[in-house]
Amino acid sequence: MARNVEKHPQRRHPWLAPPLLVALCVAVLPGPVEGGEYDLNVQTIGQAFAVLRSDGETTPHRRMTQILRLAGLDLTGDGSSFLSFQTALRFDTDFGALESDSPVVQTAHRQNQVDLLYAFLTARLFHRRLVLKVGRQIESDSLGWVDFDGARISYRIWEGLKVQLHAGLEVKEDQGLLDTSAYDLDGTASTQVKGQNDYAEPSGVLGGGLSYGGHGASAEVVLREQLRDVYDGVESMRLGAAYRQQLTHWVTTEVTSVYDFYGSQFAGLEGEVTAHLDADLSASVGAQRRRPVFDADSIFNVFDLRARDSLTLRTSWQLSPDLQLQARAAMNWYEGGSEDDGDSGGGGQLSVRWRPGLGIWTRLSHRTDVDQGGRRHWTGLSANTPEYYRLAKFGLGVAHLDFARSTTAFAGTAFSVRADTDLRLGFWGLLNAAAEFRHSPYTDQDFRLFATLNLEFDL
Repeated sequence: MARNVEKHPQRRHPWLAPPLLVALCVAVLPGPVEGGEYDLNVQTIGQAFAVLRSDGETTPHRRMTQILRLAGLDLTGDGSSFLSFQTALRFDTDFGALESDSPVVQTAHRQNQVDLLYAFLTARLFHRRLVLKVGRQIESDSLGWVDFDGARISYRIWEGLKVQLHAGLEVKEDQGLLDTSAYDLDGTASTQVKGQNDYAEPSGVLGGGLSYGGHGASAEVVLREQLRDVYDGVESMRLGAAYRQQLTHWVTTEVTSVYDFYGSQFAGLEGEVTAHLDADLSASVGAQRRRPVFDADSIFNVFDLRARDSLTLRTSWQLSPDLQLQARAAMNWYEGGSEDDGDSGGGGQLSVRWRPGLGIWTRLSHRTDVDQGGRRHWTGLSANTPEYYRLAKFGLGVAHLDFARSTTAFAGTAFSVRADTDLRLGFWGLLNAAAEFRHSPYTDQDFRLFATLNLEFDL
């Protein structure tokens, strides 16, 4: 849903953003602390490319991304790292694309957007047994990950055994006063910050878990619920568990599960066994069971409507230092859906990677999928040189795709060619240039030129 946005002038000044962000980082730098350890990282990525569309028109793009990272690794300055702080800001702009070339939701303030990626303060107490983290952060566990503004506390009960709690507000778009994209660079609100969409209000996040690691095994149990007023309480509640065990020095097994209290069922079960037969040969077999939960709030309700059981086999064999073979096969079984969708499907992929000479790695891959709704055959060949004199390396790739949908007339073949080079600019960064041409029955020709400049400075 598009926002109600004030009309902005077409002229933009992206060169003002780096000085503004640098000034902001300098402003939040703490005062001098004797013995303190600080790290300021500045990264600039610029892209310039043009897309030649099938109607003969050319769409220009001039994109720039500025990322500033600040870390105070030892704020107390006594070498204990008792208190630390990390934050990162990102500025994105596209001052080449015209408003008429942008989607409806690509409004002016989104093309000049500042995001707070993370900003958290960490305190380690009681000989590092207790760790408190406060601010914008990411929690990653057996339930996946959640980005939230809040606090996380963990306590090591004894060696290897930890308990943790986390709570806050989930970070997502249209989250009212906390939405950084709702403001221009000067701080002026460009949208209706409050009252536009009650369902876009941020969810409250509350969770906790217990984890153990040691003696070749690791286990984790996590419970997390999300709360939102418009649902009069709990929006979702899930319980996740994961267990990994190294049975021998060459065999490991892993099991994960997710139980959804909203749907009163297991939303996912997965297990895998991996065997390293020797230093050059490994194989694994895995099984997966997925059951969709229709909670009226998940995008996966649109793309993953059917229950699915899967079996996957993988192997990797390093025949010699210059020759590697990889293979993968999978089968899927479905429940529900129409007769046209089919009850089963599968696919496989075979890749050969070799180094014929001059240090140039060549890779030939073929993948075939015959699954619900159609078939897909993809073949690709690529070659990449080593980095010559620590200055430059080059790559070339071609790919062919044959596809058909059983339920629609969407079918045909596609072809693409890509050439790229990386040029190292001393210790300061990397310049990447690439050209790509693609052809399909639905896009007569698509030619793109890319130039990416990546500069990093550690102060």
